[in-house]
Amino acid sequence: MSTVLQVEVPTVQVTGSRGVEQKRRPIGPANRMAAYYLKRGLAQELPSYANEYLDDGLAGDVEAAGALVCAAPNRYRGYIAVAAYLRGTPYEAYREILSNAWSLDYASVAQAARDYRLSIRRMMRAGRFPHPFTGLVKVYRGTSGIGRWKAQQGISWTIDPDVAGWFACRYASEDRKPLVVSASVDASDILFYDNGRDEQEVILSRPVVAVVEGDFASWFAAMTRKELQNRTSLEAFLSQCSAETISPGD
Repeated sequence: MSTVLQVEVPTVQVTGSRGVEQKRRPIGPANRMAAYYLKRGLAQELPSYANEYLDDGLAGDVEAAGALVCAAPNRYRGYIAVAAYLRGTPYEAYREILSNAWSLDYASVAQAARDYRLSIRRMMRAGRFPHPFTGLVKVYRGTSGIGRWKAQQGISWTIDPDVAGWFACRYASEDRKPLVVSASVDASDILFYDNGRDEQEVILSRPVVAVVEGDFASWFAAMTRKELQNRTSLEAFLSQCSAETISPGD
């Protein structure tokens, strides 16, 4: 799965004259061939328990699309998302594939996109993901080991400052100084929103001009609050699982 192929952005038309979401259009012949070979490679390499969902998932079956990504090993999830992008997989199934692949293993998506000379922003834009935001939205980004200029170039942000503080301090060290930056963006610049990991993540359509938000004390406090929230959520989840697996007669 390491062959690099040149691709273009598929033409996308979101709504028709009656406001009904239309299918994503197939892309040009050369890139359609890239999609064909990528799908064939996936069919050869995916384990059988994932491969059984490949055809239906890429063809637009939403349930199969979700099952495909969940069943696939991490190293293939990004290539499945690229295949769906290149093939023009219908919107709802494409969103299911890309959002699940990004949530489960964003690094796999980033690697596959690089291999096919795509950008994450283009892939997200092609999905026309809905989100709840309007007007101006304040976003935050937590990093370590880089300065403000590089931090503001990133695509992944959050609307929760505690999440940003957690990311800033998570890998911080004496040689990797933590940093949290913030910016106000128009809702139209948000390509994707997900809270599946309690991170309130947003993907932005372009780089922004950001400012440093807070200081180390506030970032550390934010990390502490976030870790407490994570532990509380995990304990509640484990308690629920225990209650569901132990019957009253046991």
